[in-house]
Amino acid sequence: MPELPLPKSNVEWHAAITHFPITLLFVAVFFDLVALFYRRPGLREFSLWMLTLCVISLPFSLLSGWLTGREYKRAPVGYDQHWQAAVITSVLALVLLVWRLAAKDKLPRTARIMALTLTGACAMGVGYTGHQGGLMVFGGRTAETAVAEVPAPDVGAERIALSADKMQVAADKLGVSTDRLAQAAASKVAPPPPIVIEKQPINVVPADALNTAAQKLEGAAARFEQTAKKMEQIAETLKNTKTAAPAPVATSVQPSGTKPNGKTPTPAPAATQPAKSDLDPKLVALGEKLYFSEDLACDSCHKIDGKGGKKGPDLTYAGRLHGDIEWQIGHLKDPAKYVPGSKMPDYADQSPENLRALAVFMVSKK
Repeated sequence: MPELPLPKSNVEWHAAITHFPITLLFVAVFFDLVALFYRRPGLREFSLWMLTLCVISLPFSLLSGWLTGREYKRAPVGYDQHWQAAVITSVLALVLLVWRLAAKDKLPRTARIMALTLTGACAMGVGYTGHQGGLMVFGGRTAETAVAEVPAPDVGAERIALSADKMQVAADKLGVSTDRLAQAAASKVAPPPPIVIEKQPINVVPADALNTAAQKLEGAAARFEQTAKKMEQIAETLKNTKTAAPAPVATSVQPSGTKPNGKTPTPAPAATQPAKSDLDPKLVALGEKLYFSEDLACDSCHKIDGKGGKKGPDLTYAGRLHGDIEWQIGHLKDPAKYVPGSKMPDYADQSPENLRALAVFMVSKK
């Protein structure tokens, strides 16, 4: 099996190493975008791993670039911009990684978009850095910047003067040829014919026609105004003829809390679970909106009425299993405390109003 050729200079080592952080950073941006649009937490976790590997490989790329710069007696054109862009991009990538790790990658939607924007800025920075490096490599090394300076060719003054004379003769011949071409063009090319523009008559609308059209428009406006008044009268009539709410049914109450037979009634047991009709519809609607929102993305793991993910339990009948609102709130704050071994993330950072709305929505699913 033939052996692969290894890089022989710092330039070749730098060109080989620097492709790793570039590729990893662009892959992280791609999976961050896919996770944002399709609401898949697993893809965001993969992008975090790609960002981590990118930051780990950046010091090796910077070290190889620094060693490459030492091969020159004088820094080539674009080297300073290339080095500064590489350092700034590395610092931004490190700040982004520390931010996501400190938040355990559980950023709300606004912060997630800011992190994605910072990742894109890092990708643009690394692209600009690679562009500057490509200009230095593919543009070649000049004689004043290379390590080994190339001696200027030994050209005699006589040969230089002879070349100058030949160039002067060629210039004179070119001037004569140009004059001949100009004369031939002037004698053969005729001036273009003038362009004649015919004036078209303008049709003037008579004043009587304009007056007739104005009268028709005024009549249409009057009819629209009458129609609007009729609609207002109909709306007022409907408002005044609404059905009145039924009066409450009066029930007789036994005095002194006793039954007709003289025995004290046994108090009815308190309901342990709220009825579905007793739940606040506004909280149910708010909880449903939060459940399917992109920030929480509960439907990416749980299924309700046949829609949603399969990683977590089916919550179509969550109210039958746990109808206590306080239990649902506690479970949202600390899932592992109420369900040992639960892998569900906690939502303790949500406001009390959002937690109660989510709990009411869960209890309503019966």
